Amino acid sequence: DFYEKRGPDWDRLIREYPVDFVLLEFTRERLRPQDLVDHGYVLVWLTEGHSALMALEKHAAKLRQVAAKLPPTTIDPLDAKIPAKWWTK
Repeated sequence: DFYEKRGPDWDRLIREYPVDFVLLEFTRERLRPQDLVDHGYVLVWLTEGHSALMALEKHAAKLRQVAAKLPPTTIDPLDAKIPAKWWTK
């Protein structure tokens, strides 16, 4: 219900539990960054049209620092050697 904003109580999760951050995936969910701003969340990063990371204000600065240091991708999805690397570890 939370990610689909289903029903009048869709935001119960973040009202009743200490949820520090929320990952949004725009192609599968109705929830958008603006829906969380009124609940005290701020935008940490946004991949336009795809995803976002929202966090409570008290965590946002640290998460922005960490996110800025991440590589643009973790693996090359077309690298044929990926399965071989899994078996050698």
